[in-house]
Amino acid sequence: MNQNLKTIHSNKSGYIPALRFGWATKLYDTAIYLTMREKNLRHKTVEQIVKTNPAHILEVGCGTGSLTEALARRLPDTAIVGIDIDPGALEIAESKIRNKGNVRLMITNLLNISDKNELSGLKFDHIVSSLVLHHLTRSQKQTALRNLYSQLKDDCLLTIVDWGPPTGVIQSLGFWLVRLLDGFAVTHANKYGELPSMLSEAGFVLESVKPLHQTALGTVWLYQGRQHKTEKKIHDRN
Repeated sequence: MNQNLKTIHSNKSGYIPALRFGWATKLYDTAIYLTMREKNLRHKTVEQIVKTNPAHILEVGCGTGSLTEALARRLPDTAIVGIDIDPGALEIAESKIRNKGNVRLMITNLLNISDKNELSGLKFDHIVSSLVLHHLTRSQKQTALRNLYSQLKDDCLLTIVDWGPPTGVIQSLGFWLVRLLDGFAVTHANKYGELPSMLSEAGFVLESVKPLHQTALGTVWLYQGRQHKTEKKIHDRN
């Protein structure tokens, strides 16, 4: 493991690997590729970030680093920090970004950001979170969003790509399987479209709320909020 990967916070209370079991982490990329049309989703996500031309990106829950590597490739002059609580996933991510000098990976718990770790005092032009929030309980989601708000520069953007209300029968049936695996309680807010109100409660001004990507396991939505105190209308609600 090279010097890019630093342990910032070792508290793993409530930590569940992406596929629920630690031994399955090495299968994550293959599973997502087969079930999510992941390459297409990744492209759509990257395009949302690239068009803002950020100088500093924080990727929350970067996992095995596929999105991290794609961002680094498209934005070679942008400093990217990827954080995740899973050291096994970050080892895989590290192998993908080994030659990307603009990326730094950190083991940290988003729910426990404090003035004692290396994210304190840092502000980012864009924060992105892909398929992370649905793993958190409602109170953890609220804490995470408040923490992300504090990490953004004024008038800058948070992009969340995650499960939302299914938009068809196939997506509804498929998302039932996702909820069975990840937990019905933690995915409740995603299923019933509560993330926009939670973003507003955390202080964000909503900019975009829309279905982004259809899969056999459900509908992935785009949620974007701006760290800005001036009220704005939702530009794209459908």
